[in-house]
Formats: sequence, structure tokens, C-alpha cells
Amino acid sequence: MPRARSLKPGFFKNELLAEIDPLGRLLFEGMWCEADREGRLEDRPKRLKAEYLPYDDCDADELIQALADRGFVIRYEVEGCRYIQVTNFARHQNPHKAEKPSSIPAPHGTNNEQKPYKHGASTVQAWCSNNKTSEAVGLTPDSGLLTPEENTDPDGSVVDSGAADDLVGGAFAQSGPPPCPHQEIINLYHEYLPANPRIRDWTPARQEHLRCRWQEAPERQNIEYWRRFFELIATQCPFLTGQREGRNGRAFRPGLEWMVKKENFTKIREGRYVEEQAA
Repeated sequence: MPRARSLKPGFFKNELLAEIDPLGRLLFEGMWCEADREGRLEDRPKRLKAEYLPYDDCDADELIQALADRGFVIRYEVEGCRYIQVTNFARHQNPHKAEKPSSIPAPHGTNNEQKPYKHGASTVQAWCSNNKTSEAVGLTPDSGLLTPEENTDPDGSVVDSGAADDLVGGAFAQSGPPPCPHQEIINLYHEYLPANPRIRDWTPARQEHLRCRWQEAPERQNIEYWRRFFELIATQCPFLTGQREGRNGRAFRPGLEWMVKKENFTKIREGRYVEEQAA
């Protein structure tokens, strides 16, 4: 059953969120209401659309993925079941004390079955319930925040919305590194390496490789770093652009997903493919 959540004016001024289709922003708010007290919900796009966008012609799966690409939610899979974690949910929402504990496993728990899944696959057939105790994901409430307990019944229904603007919620500002700008980096890759494979399906697994490289060091968390990275490959690494054949006599033009895998990325940064060493 949907719960009452809080929203502040900052939601409407979030520049990163502004890049998402308006229906995606509206669905994001609906996902807060659908989420349990730890910000987790089942990844069922068709059901979410029916509940929160019943009169709109849209692809809810694409809207959710747009939110995931910008770090507002995390899509993940545990033991064949697909879930969503709203990022920093507990920092911006204070669920009623009577809400039941989460029965959905955390995205960063110890479950070895956890894995990302390919965007575009059906997310409805794999629905299931899970009664395991949830794991903490490091999402802690800010101190000194007003709680909505005085404004809601235990089931989350609104009693008095007069103080709604004083409650936390809304912008969901990211803590730690800024979100990885996948599309901007892909655009640079295409700009500097037009002969290399075009990106046609930037799957969650590929996203994770790039996101890890982005988050590993502060100097990588700006678009100019990646411009220089691709410029290095384009101007000094002929082996990686197919201009020089390898030992097998064949040209090699790797894609972006190859370049951002940890081992390959390290080799490029160490200069192992520069002009005088490429062969």
C-alpha cells in the first residue's frame, strides 16, 4: 500500500533531475510512496506505471532507467528477483515508526547472488516476495530533521498537510562522488574515436565498469579528464584505433566497455599502448 512521503521545494530545482523527462520525475515521487521504510521496492515497471502514471502514454522501464543512470535509484537483482533502492532515501525521509521493517534485501548486502541485470529485459515476470531480514546500506537520517509522525497515521495516510513544507525530502542530493555522466563520456568517446565501435546498448554491466573508474579517484570526476583520456588514445595509441596491426596481423578497435574495464584502463593510463610501445 502506498505511504505518505515528504517533498520540499528543492526537488524542483535539482539540475540533474531536470535532465529527466517530467513523467520520470513524477514517477520518482511515486516510487517514494511505493518504497518501504528503507527506500526499497520491487522493480515492476508496468505495475508502477499503472499505480502512478495510469493516464500517461510512456515507457516506465525507460523512465526508471533514466533515474538509475543519474544515480537517483539503484536497480539490482537478488536470487532472480528485481528490486529498486531509492538513493539516500533514509537521509531525506522519516518513515512512521509503525511501518514494518523492510523484507527486501539490500543492494549492497552480503548476498552473493546479487547481480545487475540488462536494461530492457522483462521486469514483471520475475516478481517474487522475500522475507529475509534487510541489511543496512549506510543510509542514515540527518540529525535535527523534523519527522512526519505527527502528520501521518501508522499506515502512512496524511492527517494534516499544513506543515508539509517543513518536512525533509525532495532533492535527494548525492553524498560522495558526483554521479557519473555516462552519456557525456559516451559522446566524447564517439567524438574522439569515430572509427571504434559505436555504443548502441549501454547495459548496466557496462555502466558499472565506467562508474567504478569514475569513482576511483577525484581527478576522474570531471568531464575534462575523460576528454584528455580519449584524446590520448586518438593521438598516441594507434593500436587501439586500428591504425597499427597487432601480432596476429589484425587491426584492433576496442569499444568503450573494453577501455573502462579495470585492467585495460590501467594499461592505457600507464602508457602501454602509446606509439612507441604499440605493436
